Amino acid sequence: MNLWQAQTGESIEDRRQQAFDTLWRKLARNEGVHYAVVDTARDDAILSFVRTQGDKAVCLYRGDARIRLANYAPYLFQIDTGCAVTRQFLAKGWGQSWYILIGSPHPIADIAWQLRKALIVRTDEGQDFYFRFYDPRVLRAYLAMSSQDDADKLMGKAMVTLFCESHDATGVTHCRAKPASMLSVLGGKSRDYHFGKLQLIEEAVHG
Repeated sequence: MNLWQAQTGESIEDRRQQAFDTLWRKLARNEGVHYAVVDTARDDAILSFVRTQGDKAVCLYRGDARIRLANYAPYLFQIDTGCAVTRQFLAKGWGQSWYILIGSPHPIADIAWQLRKALIVRTDEGQDFYFRFYDPRVLRAYLAMSSQDDADKLMGKAMVTLFCESHDATGVTHCRAKPASMLSVLGGKSRDYHFGKLQLIEEAVHG
């Protein structure tokens, strides 16, 4: 038992569940459109869910990679907050580094086009690698050290927000485009990190 649990009686699992429940309620109340990018390489349950989505789930890989790596590729789909199956799936993956979330008024084709531009990165030695930005652990590290240009290349003009579980999944890491008039769907105490026109926020989620 850690100090937090001793003082509050809440386990980290309880706090993670509270964070997800609060996030889901606020997504459901928000009128904007939200998407998820899932990493099928993380768990067989992810690929099983993607298959239930049919054509609604868009593979971010193209060409030969889309065929060869279909069972390990990232997939993008629009979140239906009225769907109990979707909620159950995302709740199960919260804290497991299964996905990131995106807020955008643009159609899924525009989001996919923007994300595909970020899939491949090149080292100074000229080697190409897949960039796993859809892994929350990678996204948090990337945004924390990004320059304005680097962050802009990822979000482009298609995305208003990027968010995922915090390092321990008891809160939400949230990157939003400026100006500040673009409102967050989340509440709670936050620590702000500014770089260029973007703002990275570690938020403690409260009900």
